[in-house]
Amino acid sequence: MNKLSLVLTLLVLSPFALSQQAGTAQLTWTNATMNEGGSQIPASGDGSLAYTTIKYSICVNNDVDPTNTKTHYVSANKTNTLISTEGPAGEYCFRGTHTNSFGEESIVSNLVSKTVTQAGQPR
Repeated sequence: MNKLSLVLTLLVLSPFALSQQAGTAQLTWTNATMNEGGSQIPASGDGSLAYTTIKYSICVNNDVDPTNTKTHYVSANKTNTLISTEGPAGEYCFRGTHTNSFGEESIVSNLVSKTVTQAGQPR
């Protein structure tokens, strides 16, 4: 089995990508279409994308804080989501992965960060 390649790019670097709601970030990405070995990821069935996982927190050392990470799951074939930061205002870091129907997880995406000017609401 080929491993999933990561084509997940979270786009929150420009101000228009953020929602106008307090304490939220609108994330947009491109789903992987190829495995690391060069084979196609099928649109459905065995080996297709099952979900995307976004991990985020207030940035610590310019990365997601491993001790205070929050996780947000997005169903297969979606390419955007609105996340409530659930915490104080500040600089938030985001990373993502894809998981396929076999439970294989992609490599971690590039880091993106965005300043959230108001506290987010807890779930």
